Amino acid sequence: AAWGGGTMFLGPIFSMRGYSRPLEVGEATFNTHLDQARFGLCGNVHVIGVPREFGSPSPAYGSATNAPLEVISFSAGPLTEYADGVTAADGGEGVRAKCLGYSFPGSDEIHAGTSFRSEFVDGMVVIWRWQVQYRVTVDGQNPQWVDDGADVTVTVPAGTCALIGTDTPVTIDGTRATFKVTRACDVKPLMGGTGVVRYWTGAADASAANPENWQTAGGEAGCPAEGDTVILNAGAQPMTWDLDGVTLANWVQAGYTGTVTFQTGRDGLAKGAAKSAHGVLLDDGETKALKVTGSVSLASGTWTHTAQPAFNKNEAAMADFKGIWRIVADVGGDFMIGEGATIDVTSKGFGTLSVTGAGDGAHGGFSSAYWGPDGDGPAYGYIKSVRSLGSRTGGGNVELHVGGLTTLNGTIVASSAAANSGHGSGGGIWIDTGSLVGSGTVSARPGPCPNGGGAGGRIALWVNDPGADFSKFTGTVTAADAGTRSNTGTIYYQTAADNGNGELLVLGSGDAGGGYSDTETRFGYGTGVASGDLADSTFRRLTIKNCGRAAVLSGQTLRVGEVVAT
Repeated sequence: AAWGGGTMFLGPIFSMRGYSRPLEVGEATFNTHLDQARFGLCGNVHVIGVPREFGSPSPAYGSATNAPLEVISFSAGPLTEYADGVTAADGGEGVRAKCLGYSFPGSDEIHAGTSFRSEFVDGMVVIWRWQVQYRVTVDGQNPQWVDDGADVTVTVPAGTCALIGTDTPVTIDGTRATFKVTRACDVKPLMGGTGVVRYWTGAADASAANPENWQTAGGEAGCPAEGDTVILNAGAQPMTWDLDGVTLANWVQAGYTGTVTFQTGRDGLAKGAAKSAHGVLLDDGETKALKVTGSVSLASGTWTHTAQPAFNKNEAAMADFKGIWRIVADVGGDFMIGEGATIDVTSKGFGTLSVTGAGDGAHGGFSSAYWGPDGDGPAYGYIKSVRSLGSRTGGGNVELHVGGLTTLNGTIVASSAAANSGHGSGGGIWIDTGSLVGSGTVSARPGPCPNGGGAGGRIALWVNDPGADFSKFTGTVTAADAGTRSNTGTIYYQTAADNGNGELLVLGSGDAGGGYSDTETRFGYGTGVASGDLADSTFRRLTIKNCGRAAVLSGQTLRVGEVVAT
């Protein structure tokens, strides 16, 4: 079934005296309509659009006066793709009109092309014909444009028919229509892909590097290779992603309720012992990541990373606050996190009492003085490019680089677990994407504790597509814990228009002083809004809300275009 509309033809519009003949290229002789030329009549040309006046044609829609025998150049203008802010009556984001060509009254024939030249006669009518199209996205597949009135067939990977059902997870950007989806299972993988579809079973153990844990549709064992699509279905066992050097085509989780534990990050020493990260080595020569050229679709299940080992304070993994293991994903296409999916790195950060150069439970905010000489520890970590971990069993770190659209309806959490006293700090989350939509949750909270101590983490959200902003993401972003004595962390928003200097938000928990009253001076200074790196501490705007409290240490510089406090 299809929704109504499509290309339609209106009834009598104008009468046309004589006829109009399109010119061939290079033609220079005109012998028609000499009766009009003889009397030197002037008249009108009428331009209309069907089904609506899309585009920006020349001559414009309406009537224009021209001289007889004049040769007129007609153009439909460019293909129209509607953007944000256009009303429903005129289309909307994800709706466009494609020019099919032009026609004349009395004939259903559509002449192909978006421009032509013709002799003019009084009362001539040119009808530009348009086809309304909708952008359709089905889970992890690339968006496609389909004609208004067309049936849509969705092709999904083998074994993933659970993706397509009565409540079909199809998003139709900017439209009010409903699609009937024809199921077509056991066919090609999402986005095509040149490799093999590999299904995770975990039959032998949790290691992704064990070929006995994988099988193809034909039952053949073998680890994923370059260009393969990975699918985790219902019933599959938990996985540890410890596979090196393999770039995937796509990653799909459908009905999977287990946990994937990533060992991406970077190699390093912990208490003098060598620890290894796993994945594809990125251009920085240090970071190993899950690398996917196509799309990632998480309809269900959980992602996390391995907890940090114990470190000596002078070891690099602790000194630069990155640790060994973090979730690092480099995705060329889209990234979808459904309502049933979670990325959770709670308490996967540093487990020690104090991080080198920082205090007990510090991170995006200062730690509490409640815990003795290590108290009042300063905030640490970069604000814009967040790769740091929380401290005192603080939150871990999630770093997502997405070339296309990130749809976040699930949860990304890098918080600290609850404690009876002196809880740890929130971790770090960095989402670097083309655009961001959804209604999910991004959280880097300190662990809830009545006695205070820890601080919020650091969150950075980048959207890089021209014109993209954060208006389509209506979810929750927080680095504070309401009702406890803890300094809030930082939330940074950046669009392409910001040229690297976006808005820094200090969003307090609602208690005076950003978690503390001004009289409770023993509970630290607030949120660290400068990192010691001027480029990382320069912002278009600093916004302080909900009793937040910003702090800059001696020797640090904060540079902002404006400060807004509410």
